[in-house]
Amino acid sequence: MKKRAKQAELAKIAQSEAPIALYQSKNKQIKAIAVSKGLCELYGLPAAELKQLLDQDLFAGLHPDDQPGVQADLTSFMNRDSSDYQSIYRIKLLGQEDYVLLQAQGKFLEDTDCFLVWYTEMSTSRLQDLTTADRRTKHLLDDLTGLPKAVYFYELAELGCRKLFKAGKQPVVLAFNLIGFSHFNHRYSYIEGNRLLVAFADLLKRHFSGDACGHFTKDNFYAYTAHDHLEERLKDILKESRQINEGRNLAIRIGVYDAGSLVYEDIKKVCEYAMVACNNNRKDVKAHITYFTSQNRQSLELENYILSNFDQALREDWIEPFYQPIVRILNGQSGNWEALARWCKPDNGMLLDEQFIPTLDRAGILYRLDLYMADKVIADLKKMQERGHLELAVSLNLFSSEFDQCNMAEEITRKVKESGLSPEFIVIEISNDTRNLNADKIWEQIALFKQNGFYVWVDNFGEGYSSIGLIKDNAPVSCIKFDASFIKSPDQKRSRIVLKKMVELAEELGIDTIVEGVENADQLLALREIGCAAAQGYYFGQPLPFDQAWKKWVEGPEANLERFSESDYYNSVGMMSLERPHFIQETYNNDLTFDDPDPVLDRYFKGTPLGFLEYRDGKFYYLQGNEGYTRYLLSCGSVTKE
Repeated sequence: MKKRAKQAELAKIAQSEAPIALYQSKNKQIKAIAVSKGLCELYGLPAAELKQLLDQDLFAGLHPDDQPGVQADLTSFMNRDSSDYQSIYRIKLLGQEDYVLLQAQGKFLEDTDCFLVWYTEMSTSRLQDLTTADRRTKHLLDDLTGLPKAVYFYELAELGCRKLFKAGKQPVVLAFNLIGFSHFNHRYSYIEGNRLLVAFADLLKRHFSGDACGHFTKDNFYAYTAHDHLEERLKDILKESRQINEGRNLAIRIGVYDAGSLVYEDIKKVCEYAMVACNNNRKDVKAHITYFTSQNRQSLELENYILSNFDQALREDWIEPFYQPIVRILNGQSGNWEALARWCKPDNGMLLDEQFIPTLDRAGILYRLDLYMADKVIADLKKMQERGHLELAVSLNLFSSEFDQCNMAEEITRKVKESGLSPEFIVIEISNDTRNLNADKIWEQIALFKQNGFYVWVDNFGEGYSSIGLIKDNAPVSCIKFDASFIKSPDQKRSRIVLKKMVELAEELGIDTIVEGVENADQLLALREIGCAAAQGYYFGQPLPFDQAWKKWVEGPEANLERFSESDYYNSVGMMSLERPHFIQETYNNDLTFDDPDPVLDRYFKGTPLGFLEYRDGKFYYLQGNEGYTRYLLSCGSVTKE
């Protein structure tokens, strides 16, 4: 927009339900170019009359006490002393006897003399306690939504909850979170994200009033209210939230803290409790309501312990990698171990990775753990090298959220180069949880790892939000790991059909497959029939610290390592499809076909019987077969499930 706004953009502003106006500054005069439907409703005037009023006096009806501060805010903005315009003032609108409190916020449009201002009507209930200077200097209200910020909300909520209690009503504190908000920002733009936040704030105001709800950070909101008909009211909010922002919105999760002792507790701690309940099941991407329980309290105590002791845990080596084998189904041998973080507390207790990694991730410090783990894994690989048995590749887990905190590909590459190890001995496993990140950044990091010689796997494929987009967009991924739910689902038949098709898709794309959570021979047999390349789980062994893992799986009687030099051979065999057979070389026997029915074969086999046998050390080994052939061999006693 140069000097004058385009007609289409003016029309869009005019139709907006939000109270906004577009102004132009020219020759030290401010002229209203466009006013929205929402601003016309606020002022109670049609657009033409409102523009005329604003042209004559931008602050007509302004409270005399607020005039000096408002003028100072506007002058600073017009002189470009501040990039944003912000002012809070009392104004008497047309047909109203009392003043209303407005918050005005604005920004200049890039490379123009036009600026956009959006207005928020706020509660005047606390005006008697605040001077105009207080309102400006204490920053009690959020710039975007006009809702109280944390400190102010704590004060309002404490007083409000006590009033409800004295009136014989049970107060509750609520926490709200917009599911997948960061992903929404990346997909639609930050401007659209801000519109959604404002729309949701307006929804809360309609249900609780502006003084009874607050906006703390990003997409986290809070409110307090009476317990009366709470479930029905919260369901109404969830329903209405799917209609705000012209349909471009997100599912909402709500956390509820409703303890009878609420009014005697620290309100800040109560808000934490409500948010803990809100975030209790982050894998559930549907709108839902969760109540705070004693188990949540234990989780909060654990979270506080983790964050308070994390630096010491790294410094004093409380955290160490435990290794679990990944077994190739074709030959029953292991060529990879996965490094899993274990927090060994000084009191001899142990925390599993799933108990502390989510906390570190939310705190934005998970990258520090994984760089520490990289150092530990490299040190253990060097031990293998010194013992003359460097035949294993070790996989290192990374969360995709870490790529916003640190250039992990660059840092890990540097560490490996300094160690003198080849990058082929470290596999990068990336969590598929991409809902809160820029997919371009994930793709960029994967490509950089691949460029530097690392194999990259996608972990927990099929859990929550799938990262199938990475596969579709040809990210340089060499393997995908499927979540254990595919073999543990109550509807096993359906889950295995889905898994089978996904394995076939991966084979078509030249991508290896692993399934986690294998606990028994029946599950392993199912994976063999499906054609999955490898498996991992307690059936093959629980995670162990390095020295124990070395003794058990390298030196002990259970040792069954795949030689590193043979891995490419088995990878090639694993990629050969048993469901859609084809000849690699043209056959000259026109009578040989897989299409014509055969009464003998059809009597014993489901589909064309196919399998792989390997001759090794004077014996034949059955590597893999499709379902019909495998079941037939089992019935004959030629092979076992193992």
